[in-house]
Amino acid sequence: MVTLEQLCQRAREIAALANWPEHTVEQRTLYLVAEVGELAEAILHLVRQRQTGQEHTAALEAVGMEMHDVLWNICELANALNIDLDEAVEKKREMILRKVTKEH
Repeated sequence: MVTLEQLCQRAREIAALANWPEHTVEQRTLYLVAEVGELAEAILHLVRQRQTGQEHTAALEAVGMEMHDVLWNICELANALNIDLDEAVEKKREMILRKVTKEH
C-alpha cells in the first residue's frame, strides 16, 4: 500500500528525472481541473458501456488512469505548497469523526 506522501515523493522523483519544468500553483490548479474533467468523461463513458451491456474492461482501466492523473496533480500541488497530505487527511478524518459522533 502506498501512502499519499509516498505518491507525492514519487511525483517529485519522476518530475526531477524527466527534468520537467516547474509549474506555478495556478498552472497546476488548472491542470487538476482539466484532469477532473477527463475523469468525469471517462466515468460517463464507463457508465454508458455498462448500461448497454458492452464490454467495459478498457473503459474501467481508463477511469483508473484518469484517477491517477487527478492524484498526481493533487500531489504536485501539495509538493508546491509544502502540504503533507497524510497529515491533512488524518486531520480531516478527525474533524469528520468529531462531527459525526457529536450528531449521533
